[in-house]
Amino acid sequence: PKPFQLYEHDVACDSITLSWELRSGADCYEVQYRPTKGGTEWKKMSEGSSNYVRKKNLNQDTEYSFRMRYKKNGNYSEFCEPLTLKTLSMELVQSRMAQPKVDVIDGVSVRVIFDRPPRTKKSEVQIKHEDGAGWTTVSTEVMSGSVKKRNLRAGQGYMFRTRGWNRDTDSWGAFSEPTVITRTKMLHPSFKDQFGELLQDRERNMITTDHLAGKVVGVYFSAHWCPPCKMFTPQLAKFYKATKDAGVNFEIVFVSSDMDGIMFRNYLSEMPWLAVPFRQMSRRAKLRSKYEVQGIPRLVILNSKGKIVCEDGARTSLSPQQIQNWERE
Repeated sequence: PKPFQLYEHDVACDSITLSWELRSGADCYEVQYRPTKGGTEWKKMSEGSSNYVRKKNLNQDTEYSFRMRYKKNGNYSEFCEPLTLKTLSMELVQSRMAQPKVDVIDGVSVRVIFDRPPRTKKSEVQIKHEDGAGWTTVSTEVMSGSVKKRNLRAGQGYMFRTRGWNRDTDSWGAFSEPTVITRTKMLHPSFKDQFGELLQDRERNMITTDHLAGKVVGVYFSAHWCPPCKMFTPQLAKFYKATKDAGVNFEIVFVSSDMDGIMFRNYLSEMPWLAVPFRQMSRRAKLRSKYEVQGIPRLVILNSKGKIVCEDGARTSLSPQQIQNWERE
């Protein structure tokens, strides 16, 4: 089994919060602590089923050691290796950045937003999964007040914290208080039924369909050889950019009617959105049949639950506000 260990979750001047990964079949977890210097006797801190625990009323700028064991089938395990942490001094407390905010974008990405104190040269952002494992660094070179974290798992919970590098002290400040658990969006099952597990972008990268979670989706039936399509696609790209600039959760999936892969790739290179891979011919045919496509260009718009909200956006006057209204349905 994976080694059992404690992880730091948050450190303040008078409290320390710990976490750990739950053990299969464990009935409860016992956490003990003692001051690192002069503390010979371990004291029970908590015993329960949660994998997060906070010890309050500690002395500031003081080192403490923590250890834990779990009970399974009435028997206790050995204690894990002690974890030593130091509460913050008042100087470090003053260096703490404010708790970040998190905007969920879709099923695989979020944006972490935070205030940068004066004299901050750069910021570090860390992420932690709700399962209680340790913090992982997203970046130590964030030069603005936000960062986008991609490649997350749909429907999973994450927390974030930040700290800044101060120009005057030429050192890192203390980490902020962690955010509460923020969940990425869940993709409605109908989208994977239609599009499968993976879509393709114009750079030939394969993108998980979870990227569509929580978004209004335009299913764009078009082809390189179609003159009306060649006229409409630049207009659609301009509208797509306008929705992104307005912060609207809108995505487009191109369903090609091209006859060969070269034409498909050339046409997709003009598009800033996703596509059903060309090789998935049967899937593309099923989509044309499902939406009864008789002519192209055709833009079928679905809300985040997969319901048709517009039969043909190619012949409808669209606005970012209208997309936002459909997003709320």
